[in-house]
Amino acid sequence: MKDYIIYMVLLAFLLFNLYVMLVGQRRKKMSAADVKRQEGELGRIALEEQKKHGIKFTAHSTYMNDKGKVILAAIDPKKKYLGIFFGDNVQIIPYDDLEGARAVSNCDEKYVYSIDVEITRKSGTVIAYPFATEKRRKKGWISQFIEKDSGEFVTAVNSLIGDGEKPSATQE
Repeated sequence: MKDYIIYMVLLAFLLFNLYVMLVGQRRKKMSAADVKRQEGELGRIALEEQKKHGIKFTAHSTYMNDKGKVILAAIDPKKKYLGIFFGDNVQIIPYDDLEGARAVSNCDEKYVYSIDVEITRKSGTVIAYPFATEKRRKKGWISQFIEKDSGEFVTAVNSLIGDGEKPSATQE
C-alpha cells in the first residue's frame, strides 16, 4: 500500500511538471510573437520617418525593458542621424547634437529599483528611456539581462559621439 502512495505522489509531481513545462513553452512563444510584432510596428514607423527626413537607416538594434517593450535604435551613418523608436515616442537626432548617454540606476546591495538610460542632447534636453521599472533582485536573470541591455544601449549611443569624454553609468 505504501508503494502505491509513493507512486501516486510521483505521478502527480510528474504531471504537474509537464503542465508547467507546456504552459512555459506557450508563454515563451507568445512573448516571442509579441516582440516580433513590436519590432515590425517600430520598423514601419522607422520607414515613415526615413522618408519624412530624407535619411536611410542602414543599421539597427533592438533593446527590451522589463515590461517587454521594445526600443529600436537605428542609424544613418552617411548623414549621421540616430533614430530611437519606443512606442509612440520617435526621436531623430543628428550625431552632432548628442552630448552623451548614461544609465542611471537606483539600487542597493540586494535590489534594483529602476534603471533609466538618459540621452543628453547639446540642445539641453534629456531623453529618458525606462529599462527597469520594478523592484527586482539584483542577482536575478531579468535584472542582469536589463543591466546588460541598457549598458549596450549606452555604449551604442556613446560610440556615435566620437572621441570625446563620455559619461559612465551612475548610481543614485
